[in-house]
Amino acid sequence: MTSTKALTTSERYARLVLSAWNNREFTELKGLLAQPVNASTDELPSEERERMDLIQDVGRSLLIWKNSGPGKNAGNVNVALALVRHLARYDEETGMAEVTSKSAPPLEMPASVPHLEYAH
Repeated sequence: MTSTKALTTSERYARLVLSAWNNREFTELKGLLAQPVNASTDELPSEERERMDLIQDVGRSLLIWKNSGPGKNAGNVNVALALVRHLARYDEETGMAEVTSKSAPPLEMPASVPHLEYAH
């Protein structure tokens, strides 16, 4: 069952990032991440601005890891995508992000991840 609660600005932003990543639209993702987030979020609560900044930083990291070669940063990519999914209110039960009609689970990570370990 999906939530009927309205999406926050950061949830919509996270879904845009996921949509671009899922559809391998890396030019679109770069453009999305290049837009200054703070200018458009001045009236948002500080927690929401922090989420927007976090999503932008994670999105930039995804692009860096993608460019460094497949598999080299697979663990980092999986953790980053799990975080963006969480911030996008991704539905683990259905495996759907409700981003756009063209969305699909990313190739680098299954729709459901029962356990993630993060090494410092």
